[in-house]
Amino acid sequence: MVRSYQRARIASLAGALTLALGLVATLAPPARAAFPGGVPDRARLSLGGLFAGLTTSAQLSLQGGTLGTTLDGERDLGLKPHQSVLRLEGRLRMAGPLSLDAGWVRFDRKADRVLSAPIAFGELTFSAGSQVSSRLDTDLPYAALRVDLVHTPLVRAGPSLGASIVTLNTTMSANAGVLVAGNTIPASGARSYKQTAPVPLVGLAGEVSPVARLECGGYGRWFDLRFDQFSGSMTEWGIRAGYFPLARVGVGVGYEYTRVQVRKLVIDPVDASLDYTVRGLRLSGEFAF
Repeated sequence: MVRSYQRARIASLAGALTLALGLVATLAPPARAAFPGGVPDRARLSLGGLFAGLTTSAQLSLQGGTLGTTLDGERDLGLKPHQSVLRLEGRLRMAGPLSLDAGWVRFDRKADRVLSAPIAFGELTFSAGSQVSSRLDTDLPYAALRVDLVHTPLVRAGPSLGASIVTLNTTMSANAGVLVAGNTIPASGARSYKQTAPVPLVGLAGEVSPVARLECGGYGRWFDLRFDQFSGSMTEWGIRAGYFPLARVGVGVGYEYTRVQVRKLVIDPVDASLDYTVRGLRLSGEFAF
């Protein structure tokens, strides 16, 4: 079950996004001809679920010390490889070919497992046979400005520039069987690492209306950066279709893929690496303003 504070956060996010889109759409100048046929095109809100498959590989090594174990989060720690979560997305048509896209998705995963082999995690080593609790939380909000270089009643497409504020929060703990660097006496221990960073994304997006009230679209976004303290990349792409049996209410289906690849991240006193992939089917209610 979703905890009460999560339900409150989800409701507040959905309400705020709906209110913002509605107010801006009301105050904005009239958009061009409806797209697709007969459906308002000032703003859109997609509210639904993402039925995702997840894979996680991570390593945390103590700087100048123990090389961390390369972990498969699902196999070694028991994190669930599938999760269904809320997916929010909005789009606002602005002046001329300019539009603003925004969205949000969050994953919270935790597991308990008795280790069959020792795991080195930063300053700690969790001994074989110890009962380990693990948690991985991921927040993936984003926003992007887009310029439709192709801007016709049937087709709209162009480049986008934006950012995703990626938050990764990892925790491992055990009540016994934990060795701290430089200490040979097993004890209890826990370590948490949290990192939040804006990730700029450059991409392409577009929609086409093959028949009235039907919209098909897709997007791709990418980023790669390398310097002394960090080396990594992020890739996102998706395809979707929405049909509006009513002028302002429709249904949508799509497929999405996100990969966050951190080749090196310095978080004193550890060096971290991560390969995190989310892919899955999306079903949503579509609302036009």
